Amino acid sequence: MRTQKQWEGIYESMKSFVRMHKKSVWIVPTENEYRLSIIKPTPDELPIGTRSCLYDQNHDVVEVVDSVRGIIVMPAADPLIVKARTQAKGLHSQGNTAAAETMQELASSLAEAAAKQDALLAQLSELLEVTKGYQGWIKAVPDATAASLPVMPGIDGDWAAEVMDKAQRAIKAQA
Repeated sequence: MRTQKQWEGIYESMKSFVRMHKKSVWIVPTENEYRLSIIKPTPDELPIGTRSCLYDQNHDVVEVVDSVRGIIVMPAADPLIVKARTQAKGLHSQGNTAAAETMQELASSLAEAAAKQDALLAQLSELLEVTKGYQGWIKAVPDATAASLPVMPGIDGDWAAEVMDKAQRAIKAQA
């Protein structure tokens, strides 16, 4: 998956092209190039396994779609970060330095919040792994030993493993 900086670079380089043609444009990345499609396909029409970027001249919306699952890949804050940084550059070029700095601070705050959220999701995933390991260990020890361990109600049930698995899948899907 591309970094935020790479997506911003793609966005900046394509913005004038999109406005000039007054159409929505899909950018379908391959290994060494970007294929442009002026006629906007739906995610289902894209080759399976490709990720593409939709640039809309009306709203400067960036949508990254994974055509296998048909879901948005970029976190929701990313288009806002791109937009805020773009606005900051525009304000700075117009001479509105104070407004540009404020907008850049907003973009930095959004990026920082997104990074913190990603870090918390990673920590939660690790905690779930530890809990699943503890659950497996409890099931493996003899009953006499298990009776002397601290009680964690419900951790030894099969449903607990299912809940932890579903939580981990949700975390990985969001990350």
